[in-house]
Amino acid sequence: MSLRYSGSVVGAPFAAIVSDKFGRRLTMFIGGCVIIIGTIIISSSSTIPQFVVGRFVLGVGIATMTVSAPAYAMEISPPHWRGRAVGKNIWPPLWSSPSSPSVHSRTVLLM
Repeated sequence: MSLRYSGSVVGAPFAAIVSDKFGRRLTMFIGGCVIIIGTIIISSSSTIPQFVVGRFVLGVGIATMTVSAPAYAMEISPPHWRGRAVGKNIWPPLWSSPSSPSVHSRTVLLM
């Protein structure tokens, strides 16, 4: 198991608290900064422990963004778009999956 997932598990509860206290936009900004810091640690790592710590920090940043972004999308969208705005935020990874029927049919047509 990657420590990125462990960082997400540790960071998610704190992200919710920070998001409620300081607002969604600031929390997303902080999460983006944490992701950048984690990426810098990973890319500059010369030892495995440094790489592992970078993955953990990256997981905390990803959890922060994952908790804050859907709530922010729901808050800023008009009432008649709220379900679609949050749904489109959650579903794109599934749409771009290689096992997705639309991607598979396009690949077959190109061959």
